[in-house]
Amino acid sequence: MRALAHIAAFAIIIMVGYLLMTKGYHSFLIQMRSPLLAQLMTFVCLGFTAMAMIWATRKIP
Repeated sequence: MRALAHIAAFAIIIMVGYLLMTKGYHSFLIQMRSPLLAQLMTFVCLGFTAMAMIWATRKIP
């Protein structure tokens, strides 16, 4: 069960990373009008997602 959770968490991180790079970056760029801030927000969101997935898989008994 725990191995499947790790596989699912890795897949979610990959999927979120793809969506952030294809859709999120452009949305952040339009809203903030600064490429540096858009990249920063993209990486912060990806880092938050990765940390949430790690935290969630550690909570599995």
